Amino acid sequence: MAIHYPDDAAIARIGEAMIARTLPKAEWTHVAHFATALWLIRCRPDIVPKRDMPGL
Repeated sequence: MAIHYPDDAAIARIGEAMIARTLPKAEWTHVAHFATALWLIRCRPDIVPKRDMPGL
């Protein structure tokens, strides 16, 4: 099994960069999408996916 993100900080970096719209397109992979979705649910209760995700 490949480990794409070694720790929570690496996942947070991807999530925060996605929100800031600074994540390089090459890093927006299926794995990054999945990790970001989980991070948003776990760490950003202020973001309501159904309401906010279309704008992100």
